[in-house]
Amino acid sequence: MDIICGRIGLETKSLSTLPSAEDIITIKMIDNQLNTRRSFWINGHIKVTNLIQPFWYLSCEKCTKATGYEFEQRFNCLYCRHDQVKAMPRCRVIVDLIDESSSLNATLF
Repeated sequence: MDIICGRIGLETKSLSTLPSAEDIITIKMIDNQLNTRRSFWINGHIKVTNLIQPFWYLSCEKCTKATGYEFEQRFNCLYCRHDQVKAMPRCRVIVDLIDESSSLNATLF
């Protein structure tokens, strides 16, 4: 947790306080709780298994949906309906999240 909150310095409401021990669940327990929750705290390791994956994509600068336009090319976004937005790069990494119970694939933005 120190890596997430301290060294990277992320400023989001979800990371403003550390989870209590009761808030942390195992990956295997997620499936049973999907009906009642949408986000989870997991104590695990992240592993990048595909080093040749694209680590970024071009997206709408307003809504971050992927687009086929070129870098900084202006276009009318069909998703958010903004006109003359730029195609901007956005970071994306597909990883495996692993804990003592199981593993799952996750996409980090």
